[in-house]
Amino acid sequence: MSLQAGAIITAIAGLSISGVTIKDDNSIPADVTNAGLPLFCPRPNGFISNLKTVRNSQNAAVTKYTVTYTLTYRLFYAPVGSGSGITSIYSAMVDKVFVILDTVLANNAINAAIDFTLRNVSDFGAVTDAVNHQFWGCDFTFDVMEFVD
Repeated sequence: MSLQAGAIITAIAGLSISGVTIKDDNSIPADVTNAGLPLFCPRPNGFISNLKTVRNSQNAAVTKYTVTYTLTYRLFYAPVGSGSGITSIYSAMVDKVFVILDTVLANNAINAAIDFTLRNVSDFGAVTDAVNHQFWGCDFTFDVMEFVD
């Protein structure tokens, strides 16, 4: 059995989105700084969740599984309290969210054995990094389904 989570994470980190810094799971900053904002990266806590495995066959020679899990990415758009409230950056942040979605969903390098879909974009407002600094941003939740032998 060879799951593709690493390939998915690498494919997303390899995307190029104008004006957005993208990180993979090996480079999630604990302390997000203003340099490199907006930043799109795996959510510092709860990045992989809802992992489930279902055995699809009882054949002793080849056992097939369906594996599902959720990946949650976080957009850090601008620092809270930097003089610009959410109303002043909201429109630009919404535009960036849709550019990110278009790019991730249209350009992911995921093979046919994987079903990769957007569950939702949530927590639109103040989000925190790993050391609890607040930023305007949101979370992107993607559901993944893999069929493996």
